[in-house]
Amino acid sequence: MGHDYHWFLWRKFKERMRLTYGNPGAPESKDQLWLCRLLIVCALGETFANCQAPAIHLGSSPHPDAVQGARTQSAPPPPGTAFFEQALVLLKMSYEEPTVEYIETLNLATYYSYSLNRKKAAYMYAGMSARLCNLLRLNQPPPQSSGSNSDHEHQKRVCWTSYCLDKMASSELGLMPSFQPGQVKLEYPSNNPISPEDAGQFHEAEFLCARIQITLLKAEADVFIDMWQSIRDDISHVERQVQAILAKLHCWLVELPRQMSFDCESGIPEAMARMPTMRSLASLYLRWYQCFILLLRPLFLKRITHILSDEVSLASEKNLLDFSNRCLASARTNLCILLGLWRQEQIAVLTSPLRKAKFGFWDSLHLFSSLTILSLAMTANRRHPGSFEERITDLDNYSTARGLLRELVQAGNLTSKGHDRMLTDVEGLADTLGTNPTDGFEPPMEPWGTDAWIEQMLTLDPASIIFNSLEQNEV
Repeated sequence: MGHDYHWFLWRKFKERMRLTYGNPGAPESKDQLWLCRLLIVCALGETFANCQAPAIHLGSSPHPDAVQGARTQSAPPPPGTAFFEQALVLLKMSYEEPTVEYIETLNLATYYSYSLNRKKAAYMYAGMSARLCNLLRLNQPPPQSSGSNSDHEHQKRVCWTSYCLDKMASSELGLMPSFQPGQVKLEYPSNNPISPEDAGQFHEAEFLCARIQITLLKAEADVFIDMWQSIRDDISHVERQVQAILAKLHCWLVELPRQMSFDCESGIPEAMARMPTMRSLASLYLRWYQCFILLLRPLFLKRITHILSDEVSLASEKNLLDFSNRCLASARTNLCILLGLWRQEQIAVLTSPLRKAKFGFWDSLHLFSSLTILSLAMTANRRHPGSFEERITDLDNYSTARGLLRELVQAGNLTSKGHDRMLTDVEGLADTLGTNPTDGFEPPMEPWGTDAWIEQMLTLDPASIIFNSLEQNEV
């Protein structure tokens, strides 16, 4: 996750961590805000490198009733929870005298909150981070006399990180972000102003630039989705809106630096798998393809309703067909990337518990979103063969990815538990609707309520649903 955003000055953080462990009595080692940041970093570290110690029973074998009782005990909390709870005890906000370190701490807290499926808490932390950026005017170009170029670059990257996290957290809940459009008047991060002696403080700027651009594109897709109810009958307007955003998404890929540009349609390429930044690159591409899924999903669902209502002529409209197949292709690609990560032992391998990320919110979200699209497409093809472009590997990939989601559930991923339940509902719907009308299935007396059905399916997406019961009972 280190390359995903700019969390802090890397060399400075490591030096201070060495001081804390080497000289815990030093005043710098006792600073509450510093300890809070350190604890959240430890919490995040546990989520990415979790190892559950085996239970060893000495002496006689335990009584069968005791074994059964142990199996029914509640699952342990997600890794890092103890670190994070202690960090929150130390988090004392200074609203009248904020510093950049407070923003760094809130950004880390935002990111870790997703490991606990606490999306509302993430939204609040991200909102506070954005407001502190405004208070410190980090969203404005700094005066040249106010510090070194490296200081300016650090503050710029911290602000852009806050912007991305704020947009991400608000989008997942369907709420207004704290940063308003156009409020950040900064150039993109750059490696040029960093002095050679400060080079070890920063990761490559290209990763954060790509993240920022995806965040902006995702915001445009969100605007289109919000407009869907009012423009869904104006097909020409819908097509213009979609085509404009699609063109920008394609430009993002074309403009990527050469060392970050890969063809991932069949999964993770071998050259990408050998790179030390492979996990961050995979996350970038997952997010990019997810933009296609979110943008085109209303049109995909509209075509699904035409197919399931046996309205063949409406379902065959060329642009609707092209958009739907592009949505399906993006979902298929994301499944291939996720399965590639699984085979690389970067996601939830229960039989090999060391250094595996089992508690990622975004991995679970991308799995659920892609599996839903593939499930509905296979349903439509069962009812009307050839409705969607189907590959011979689709069913196997679906089954394997479905098993991966169950592994995340078994590992204790709280987000995946909700996704698993919702996907089960989608699969139940597919079993009911996928019957070919010639096989004795009686279609509804009235045509499908297209808009109502699309709205119902969209509410199954994590972007607009809050698992209140999950948070209350399991976190």
